[in-house]
Amino acid sequence: MKKIGFLLVVIAALALFSSAQVMDDFFKQRIVNISEQDFWNSISPVKGLEKAVAAGKAGKRDLAYRLLGQYHARTLAVEAEAWLEAAVSVEGPEPVYLDRRTQAALFTVEFALADLPDALRASFWPLTGSETPVVTAEALREALLENSTLTWRVALDPRTGQLLLQTVDVQLSAELGADAIAEGFRSLSVEATQSQTVVFSEINQPLGEIELPG
Repeated sequence: MKKIGFLLVVIAALALFSSAQVMDDFFKQRIVNISEQDFWNSISPVKGLEKAVAAGKAGKRDLAYRLLGQYHARTLAVEAEAWLEAAVSVEGPEPVYLDRRTQAALFTVEFALADLPDALRASFWPLTGSETPVVTAEALREALLENSTLTWRVALDPRTGQLLLQTVDVQLSAELGADAIAEGFRSLSVEATQSQTVVFSEINQPLGEIELPG
């Protein structure tokens, strides 16, 4: 039974990563191929975005992106403040080079996922959603929140403060005893990692070879 439990964990982790990769590839292709007109037509002109969308549809790209940046700076400020309040530690700025030409100031922020419960969306369906689940979704979620961490790295231009790169690394870890899992299993260990990286550059400017900080 122990081998079956191990295989299920591996399958769950692979399912999580493969689905994330499929979505990543889809959005990468959409970002690469989307035209300016399609981009601005895809944005709903909600309150505060009307001028940006109008400028984008009129072909005034510089103005449109400047207004779009101002809008998101305001709307994301509240969420960013909430995340920083939940941080376990904040380190930096550390001087790093993203490539041979680009110097950056790196900030590293550590979180306990228990303080960011909405950030955990992994369901581990093979373990929790089959006809004979090994563990309930709620029990596994509680165990993962107790021991898992999220690391957020942000690289800024040291002169202008412009965002150059950010990474999010999630380390999932859970240990459940026999009292929390299906009969016939002694224990269940879940270990998984997931990473996302977004690199920013000037529009239509190629990026150099990125050397991510360790």
